Amino acid sequence: MKSFLANAPLLAVLVGVLLLFARPAAAGENEPSPQDVGTLTALIQSRGYNCPLAKRFINLGPNAYGHAIQILCGPVDTDKDDLFASFRLTKHPNGRFSLTPCSILFCTADD
Repeated sequence: MKSFLANAPLLAVLVGVLLLFARPAAAGENEPSPQDVGTLTALIQSRGYNCPLAKRFINLGPNAYGHAIQILCGPVDTDKDDLFASFRLTKHPNGRFSLTPCSILFCTADD
């Protein structure tokens, strides 16, 4: 039971990511809901990457490894899209996730 409690925040993040992938996603760029912002930001930060705030995500679609979205990060204290980091989050068929940095301009599902 101790290990479950120690991992409870991470478990909450993973449940949020699962729910994000479970919703029908429109093609192209989307503004995340406030819940998605917290979930995506926490996930990226938990991996040690610099992402003050997940500001946008783009549905990249299926790839050889599962289904991918691009997450664009920027500063917290501005409404502008000063995006400076980009990550590809892939949900694999076995339920696992992978997170990798990618180019803001050229992030694809298959990189």
